[in-house]
Amino acid sequence: MARKRTIKASGINLRVHTKHAPEEYVALWRLLVRLKQHKLRGDTALMIGSSRALESGNPNSPLFGYLYRFLNINPDEPWFDIEQQKQADDDDVAQVRIPPKLKPNLEEIPYIFDVAKHRLYFQSGGTHGGVSPGMVHGLLEFLCSAPQVISRFGDVDKTIMTREGVIDELLAWPVIRQIRVVLDRPNPSEYEDDQAFYEMLERRNLRREEHVFYKAKDAPTITPDDEMVAMFGRAVTDGIYKQTGVNPEGKAEEASSEQYPRTEIGLYDPDVQMHSDAFIGLVKAKFK
Repeated sequence: MARKRTIKASGINLRVHTKHAPEEYVALWRLLVRLKQHKLRGDTALMIGSSRALESGNPNSPLFGYLYRFLNINPDEPWFDIEQQKQADDDDVAQVRIPPKLKPNLEEIPYIFDVAKHRLYFQSGGTHGGVSPGMVHGLLEFLCSAPQVISRFGDVDKTIMTREGVIDELLAWPVIRQIRVVLDRPNPSEYEDDQAFYEMLERRNLRREEHVFYKAKDAPTITPDDEMVAMFGRAVTDGIYKQTGVNPEGKAEEASSEQYPRTEIGLYDPDVQMHSDAFIGLVKAKFK
């Protein structure tokens, strides 16, 4: 029997404000796929690859597919001869013939886009590796800035899903000097607090609200009340929470909710279950 393998999944909350319906997120994702554009980080590129409905016949079915990660090398940069331990000669380099459309080191990273909950889940680690939430967030920022996306959907908000308990951990710091909260407009939902906040921003013609809290000069630390803590909880779902102060190790630090992504871990036996099925099962079991 093969040794069991690990798989990790993380997620991003996407929000459009043109129409709050699953079909709108299907349209958004199909447009992002059609762009066929990749985002570079150094020599590493990431793009959305395939996409299909996970449940045939269901118009609100989650979408399943793969993110493609590959190297985007510059063939005009110097080449290295590992046998001679020196820069390759021009004659050797002239023998290299790689069509521009071919890219090396392809990795296929599974994802699920739950269009009903507007959540994108993707493999973020495990035995076969994955892609960081920050890199996926950067890809979405890049794609959603395309003119055709903006003209159709306007601003698309994106928040990395944060692991549970982060706010409590950060508020336990011995000294908190400053807290900054960014609250993006949520989708109207069945949650009363989200609905009330959405309606407030709508009345004020706002798409985003920001708050900054500063420690009083003679106070030892900021002491949030229940109202502030509720605001912080909303920020990790529909925005960003940041604070500066002194951490439990006694070091000055600035922390952000984006540094603490939610990561769910599962195990599977490759002799019994396909990798893609294991990923789908993990998402369905852990992200409810």
